[in-house]
Amino acid sequence: MFRARRYFAALALTTAALGATAALAAPAQAAGATARVVGGIVIIQGTTGNDSIDVVQSGNSVRISSVLHSVTSGGAPCVQLGAVVSCPATQLSVQARMGSGDDVVRVSSTTIDTTLIGNDGVDRLSGGSDRDFLDGGPGNDFLSGNAGVDSAQGGTGVDSCTAETEVNCES
Repeated sequence: MFRARRYFAALALTTAALGATAALAAPAQAAGATARVVGGIVIIQGTTGNDSIDVVQSGNSVRISSVLHSVTSGGAPCVQLGAVVSCPATQLSVQARMGSGDDVVRVSSTTIDTTLIGNDGVDRLSGGSDRDFLDGGPGNDFLSGNAGVDSAQGGTGVDSCTAETEVNCES
């Protein structure tokens, strides 16, 4: 009986230790982008990995989603709607700040000014139907302002830009 108790106690400790080791060794799930409102600006913060973010205005809301990672609300007035974050379209502008991965940001059907910042990596930034500022950062980027009076800044690397004002764009 004493032996059985010691055996089960040792087994429980071994199982707990292995579980803790596996939890520490397991790769963390990639956290997704976050969306929140600060000072009247919808701010979308990307990850250090590759992001693919879609920003769409739907009625009185701006909806932010991603095909690669989840997007999480950073708090009111933005709300989580499953895999989508919805923020009021009454905000002054939308700003997306991506991390160091190869990022894609697509803005469509918005009547709000947008600022898209790519950072390191090969980024594809596509503005909406209002005024946009696109900054690819380091890397070979593809920047497209679409409708509105737009500005594109390619940064270092060989960048392709389509905007009314283009800086550091090679094609």
